[in-house]
Amino acid sequence: MYAAFKNYNKDNSTNYNLTTWLNNSAMGYNVVGQDVSNTQSAKIESFNDPVAVTNDEQTTPNMWLDLKSCLPILQRLLYLPTSVFKNLRLVVEFNNLTPNQKTLTPLLITDEMSDPSVKNKLLTEFKGVEFVSVETDSLVVDAVFKVGDLVDKPQSITKQLKGFNNKVLNRFFVVKQPSVAVGANTIRKLGSKLYFNETDNVRVNGRNLLVGNGIDTPAKSLASLTDTYGTCNSYLNQQTLPKAVNGQELLGVNEIDMLSLQDYRCFRVGERVLQLDYQFGRLGVFDTSVAQSNNDSNNSGTTLYFFGEVPKRLQVNPNGTYIIGYA
Repeated sequence: MYAAFKNYNKDNSTNYNLTTWLNNSAMGYNVVGQDVSNTQSAKIESFNDPVAVTNDEQTTPNMWLDLKSCLPILQRLLYLPTSVFKNLRLVVEFNNLTPNQKTLTPLLITDEMSDPSVKNKLLTEFKGVEFVSVETDSLVVDAVFKVGDLVDKPQSITKQLKGFNNKVLNRFFVVKQPSVAVGANTIRKLGSKLYFNETDNVRVNGRNLLVGNGIDTPAKSLASLTDTYGTCNSYLNQQTLPKAVNGQELLGVNEIDMLSLQDYRCFRVGERVLQLDYQFGRLGVFDTSVAQSNNDSNNSGTTLYFFGEVPKRLQVNPNGTYIIGYA
C-alpha cells in the first residue's frame, strides 16, 4: 500500500516514462483522442495495460523495486558498513492472489566498495545518521448498518491511535480499505476508498488539527494531498464516486475501475504526540436489507491504515555497536 501511494505521488511524466517500465505499474496516462466511429471511445488511458500474473515464469511480468522507496533510511545512508551491521537481512513477502500463481526468484542488486583504503576511511568517518522512518498503525471501522436499520444512516466514530505516542510525528496519510472487494481490475487492495459524504479530522494533544469537519469533500482531500505530499498522478474526476454523469465517457475501462479508489487523507502534525484521535464519518446508503447494504463497499466495515513519518537517529558507539532511537 505504501509503494502504491509513492507511485501515485509522482508526476505523470515520471510515471509515463520511467515508473511504468521499471515498476511495471499502470500509472501514467496519455490522451489518445476520440475515435470518430465510436463516440464512447476513451480519451484518457493508461500507457501500460496491467499484465496478469501467471503460473508460468516465461509469461509472468517482471519488475524492479527500489529499496530506497520502501526503506527511508537508505535515502540518508550512502553505504552500509557490514562490520557495523553484522546481521543485515532483507525479507520480501509475497501475497499470492490465487494458489496456482508463482513468483520469480528475486535478485538483490547492490554496489560493493572493494578498495580497502577507501573502505577503512568510510568506516572511520561513519558515526551514524538522522533519518525519517515510516511507521504504521491501523484501526477498524464497523459496517454502517445494524439490525433494525431501514433508511440511510450517517456514521461517525472517534478512535485513539497509540502507535505514534511519545514520538514526533511529521506528516501522515491514511489508506482506507473496505472489507468488501471493490471489483477494480487494476488496483484491488492497493488503493484507498472514498466514501459517501466522508469526513476526516485529527485531534492532536486535545485539539482538532483542522476546523469544522476537517476534510469533508473530495476537493479538500486532493488539496490536502498535494499540499502535504506534492504532485500526484491523477486524472479527470478520479476522486469521485463512479457515476455516469462524471465524464466516464472520457476514460478507458481500467481508468473507470479506479474512480474513487485513490482517495488518500493527508495531514501534517509536526509535533510530539501525547494523544492522537482520528475522527471518521460517512453516510451509509440503505439498500433493501441490512445484509445487502453492508455488502456494498460504501457501507461495509473498513480498516484505516496510517503511514506516518517519524524522525529517528542511528548512533554508532566507539566499540562498533549502534543504537537506534527516536528524535
